[in-house]
Amino acid sequence: MKAILVAIISFCMLCFIACEEEKVVNNPADASKDAFLASLEALNKGDYDTYLKSVDMGQDMDTFQILVLKKALQQHHEWVVQVKDSISSVDVVDVKMKNDSTATIYCQYTFGDSTSEVSAQKMNRVCGVWKLRLRN
Repeated sequence: MKAILVAIISFCMLCFIACEEEKVVNNPADASKDAFLASLEALNKGDYDTYLKSVDMGQDMDTFQILVLKKALQQHHEWVVQVKDSISSVDVVDVKMKNDSTATIYCQYTFGDSTSEVSAQKMNRVCGVWKLRLRN
């Protein structure tokens, strides 16, 4: 009987710990920030497929539209590297949650030429996944 009671208490404690860890990991502000930074990393590496998967297009796009977007991203990335000497760091300054599925990420980009820019990026949670919102 004692063994069963100990097993039940242990199970309940594990469930409680798992739930607490899930709350921390699934914090909407942190999750949106992590998704934002992952998308920037993909873009900086030239992984345009991964970057485009992180964007909320608002509609499905056909293969030709995706190819055009990839080419535009590549050209923009090459221009930024040429003009600004690439992004050396991105610091998230703040995350403002409008609700559990809409956030705005405020960040400061520092470029290789020591200049910096402050920017804001809207994020939407679509089917449980945080994505960049490029439309108003």
